[in-house]
Amino acid sequence: MKTRSISHLSPSEIEAAFAHQADEIAQLKQQLDWLKRQLFGRKSEKVLADNPAQSSLFDEGETLTLPAETKPVKAHTRSSQKQRRDSDLNDEGLRFDETVPQQIIDIPAPELQGADADQYELVDTKETCRLAQQPGSYVVLRFRRQVVRHKTTQTIKETPAPTNVLEGCYCDVSLLAGLMVDKAVYHLPLHRQHQRMLDSGITLSRATLINWIQKGIELLRPIAKAQWQHILQSKILAMDEVPIKAGRTKGAGRKPGHMKQTYFWPLYGDSDEVAFTWSNSRGMLHAQAQLQDYGYIMKRLAIRPSAKPYIDRQKFPYGFRKSGDFSIAEADLLTQYGKTLLQLETGELTPQNDDEAHFVDFISGKVEASNNLEKAWAKYVRLARGKKHFYTLHSSASNQSDYDDDFSDDEFDVA
Repeated sequence: MKTRSISHLSPSEIEAAFAHQADEIAQLKQQLDWLKRQLFGRKSEKVLADNPAQSSLFDEGETLTLPAETKPVKAHTRSSQKQRRDSDLNDEGLRFDETVPQQIIDIPAPELQGADADQYELVDTKETCRLAQQPGSYVVLRFRRQVVRHKTTQTIKETPAPTNVLEGCYCDVSLLAGLMVDKAVYHLPLHRQHQRMLDSGITLSRATLINWIQKGIELLRPIAKAQWQHILQSKILAMDEVPIKAGRTKGAGRKPGHMKQTYFWPLYGDSDEVAFTWSNSRGMLHAQAQLQDYGYIMKRLAIRPSAKPYIDRQKFPYGFRKSGDFSIAEADLLTQYGKTLLQLETGELTPQNDDEAHFVDFISGKVEASNNLEKAWAKYVRLARGKKHFYTLHSSASNQSDYDDDFSDDEFDVA
């Protein structure tokens, strides 16, 4: 550390040197404080007086306090208790009904157990209720079957065990129903139910639970089929598709847990019943297969399906589904039967049955549309060619190069 002697300086020079050093120390201290705020302090936009000697461009001056506006408020009373429905509480003021299992625990009075027990008598009992939870809701049903012997013939007979829903299995019907209800209603997967059973002291494999569920589904299948057939007897049906992830996608690059997009098709009848069917697509073919026995509404047409998917690449280059002009059912009908209908319209194909002959009469303007396929084709012609009625068998449809003559990809998906 370098030092300088000040012995040769006069008193006035020494005083000036000290004053200069004091100014430098003050400036360095101010810079150090600023650096500390940048590293460890808050980043607020509030103006801080770093240098009190520095003037401000926005001098606030005296603060003027304005009188607060007041307005009268109507007096009111507020209830201190929460509003509850009458059904929430029972007669005893408890928030659970008689369907909840109860366990009675008797607490003896210590006065009746001591030396002065003869000085007391029981006059009443008081009850205090608490809602508790047990570690597991599983129980082992141990049936003690008596074995008897005839005194005269000395033959031994044993009482048979109650029949089980799954023969040769120690799974009771209550456990099987609980597994299925927890999975379907409360969305509790089997691996979590398996973990809960392990924590309750029950050791079994997860594959065992899967086998039990599969056997239970087969037992419920006749009931589901009977309900589905009863729904088909309704006068009015409602049906729609619901997306659900199920199965694994095909391909070499699939990842673990990557599920495939499939669909539930719920069917609702006028008796407030619902039946669920499953399909890997949302096409109309599944709906036709499910409703083929439902009267004349879903009567299967005898028109020949097209050999290749039909697409109008000039008017609907992205397919009928993605055009936004057709419903899913209409798009599927045009894709499946479009080429055949176009050939029937232009005369390239000759009608071979009554449905095809009726379609030819329809496009000729002789009859009205009698099915969804003819209505979908009329809508397509109106949008693609600007025609509202059918009068001739020729028009812009004769230009086959605008349609699908050069279409060769069998797996082309118009959707």
